Amino acid sequence: MKKSPIFSLLLFFCIFSCQKEDIFDQYGSYGEGTAQLNGISYKGKVTTIFDVNRCKPDTCLGINILRRNQSGEARAYISIDRIPLKIGKFLIPYTLVGVDNHKNYEMSYAEFSDDGDVPTGNYKTYQADTTNWVYIKKLDVKTGDIEGTFQATVVRTESYTPIGSIPDTIRITDGKFFGKINWNYL
Repeated sequence: MKKSPIFSLLLFFCIFSCQKEDIFDQYGSYGEGTAQLNGISYKGKVTTIFDVNRCKPDTCLGINILRRNQSGEARAYISIDRIPLKIGKFLIPYTLVGVDNHKNYEMSYAEFSDDGDVPTGNYKTYQADTTNWVYIKKLDVKTGDIEGTFQATVVRTESYTPIGSIPDTIRITDGKFFGKINWNYL
């Protein structure tokens, strides 16, 4: 049976145009997160992260809301670590050194200068408080869709010497995010 050139052309077109596009950007991000940091607007791309040393991928995840400059260099991030992989509101307490960190949640914030690898400020939640929380309001593990809200007070750590004048405490309010779990990022 002889195939026509039109059939071959249609088959070629369908194979290359019907393939599913990767929805994640070059950094593995999809979606957006926003918040107010001491009243100043913050916006970044959402990346989900699994820390296999602290939790298995089917039990919890981390959400990073990373802000990059036009060159793609990291400038700041809000990180919510070890969130249970289920719908609900979870308080964010201080993570004690030497204690089983597998069950503790944590929120942190960091800023960077230069080419995105010089920290100018590093902040973490340092006390259990009912005003430090993350609420996962939508989660579909089949599609990877995740959506939630958050807020916390984070305090500057002594691990980095700040460049310039940055506050000791940052109040993160009105936090929102939506994204997809990147199961291939494991």
